[in-house]
Amino acid sequence: MMSQHPDSLANPDPLGSRTNCPDCGGPTSRIPRRLIDRAVSLLRPVQRYRCRSFACQWVGNFPLKAGGSDTTDRPTP
Repeated sequence: MMSQHPDSLANPDPLGSRTNCPDCGGPTSRIPRRLIDRAVSLLRPVQRYRCRSFACQWVGNFPLKAGGSDTTDRPTP
């Protein structure tokens, strides 16, 4: 039986991580926004990310880059 490695989990951001973790500098994965994140996005569009490092566990928002047109919670496959 193959063991599951944490990095082999499904990545909700199929285009690859767009940002690095501000705490450890590791890769991040995009996750669904919370209700408060949606409210903040009315003023300044943000996306929610989680650090892939098990030791770090950082979760937070990053603003959409200028010219970004992706306003959905998850990219379409």
